[in-house]
Amino acid sequence: MTTGDAHLEAIEAALREGSLEQAVARAREALQRPEVDGAPRVLLGALTRGDVTGLPPTLAVATALVQLVGAADEGGIDDPLAEAMAGVAAGVLTDLSAQIETDAGDYPTSPVSAGVWMDGGLMRDLTWAMARHYRDQHRAEDELQMLFVRAKVTNSIMSHYHHEVGPAMVAVGDCYERLGRPDKAAPYYRAVMLDFERFLEQYADTEEVPPAVDRLSLEALVQAYNGHVRTGAPQDLEDVLRRLQMAESILARKSPGDSTPK
Repeated sequence: MTTGDAHLEAIEAALREGSLEQAVARAREALQRPEVDGAPRVLLGALTRGDVTGLPPTLAVATALVQLVGAADEGGIDDPLAEAMAGVAAGVLTDLSAQIETDAGDYPTSPVSAGVWMDGGLMRDLTWAMARHYRDQHRAEDELQMLFVRAKVTNSIMSHYHHEVGPAMVAVGDCYERLGRPDKAAPYYRAVMLDFERFLEQYADTEEVPPAVDRLSLEALVQAYNGHVRTGAPQDLEDVLRRLQMAESILARKSPGDSTPK
């Protein structure tokens, strides 16, 4: 949001201090100012009424709500209004992910607009923040939904960025495991294995130290191998363990003059 940001920041500050009442009072004060208009006024009005369910499903609203939820978490506020903000934000992000997927088309075969790229990047950050919120609350089903949305958006706008795709996919698999659903986790691990084993081939016959982005991909591959072993009794266990050892060996390589493992 561009109008009324200072007022939203004041509300965030009150939430961080642990006072929902003060945050609502500041929202009421802001509504008295004529320059506060548009989406900020709608959001501030919803806060003063204690009902955020009717907010417009826009990325700007979701962004503001996620920021407020984070501030409430920092302030230790456990209140139905704070959780309602989280629920609305999660719902908006889920709905918007379908639009991002449509707007991205067959990217990267065809170019994607800067607006779609930027919106998708922001949504990745917002869904990650919401996933952490739900994880802290031990609400794994809600966390899973946010991680799934994040993985979907990542694949829509940056499918050729393996160091972003791999961790996003592994995070979904990990959450499924924590929910006691290894059958749902396994396909996410296998997808990373199939797509990322090219990095083993790239570095297996060299002593090259992988750059940072390739290290992230290899770390995701290691996590996928471990997840693959945990989520069943694979017939290819011996081969998987061999490849896991290869990946770990590549990650352990040191740069010249570096005394610590990479």
